[in-house]
Amino acid sequence: MAESLSLLTGALLTLVDQDPCGVWPAAEIYVLNGETQEALKWLERGLEMGCINYPFLSKLDPYLEKIRSEERFQKLMERVKYEWERFEI
Repeated sequence: MAESLSLLTGALLTLVDQDPCGVWPAAEIYVLNGETQEALKWLERGLEMGCINYPFLSKLDPYLEKIRSEERFQKLMERVKYEWERFEI
């Protein structure tokens, strides 16, 4: 798994930082490598860019399971849920 961290180079993270959907895979890689705070940073960035898929983040994404009990994650999910419930097309 440590090899997966090497994929997150500066150039790739620059691209990820511009893609609302790109933050999830980055966060997942950080979770899988035990980098909880870095994973949460990317999930927070995703919320800033409009990634508000509450069901997926809060329950369905198996790679995020290890951080769901984290207080910071739970607070983030409160914000994501708020945005999810108020989203209109």
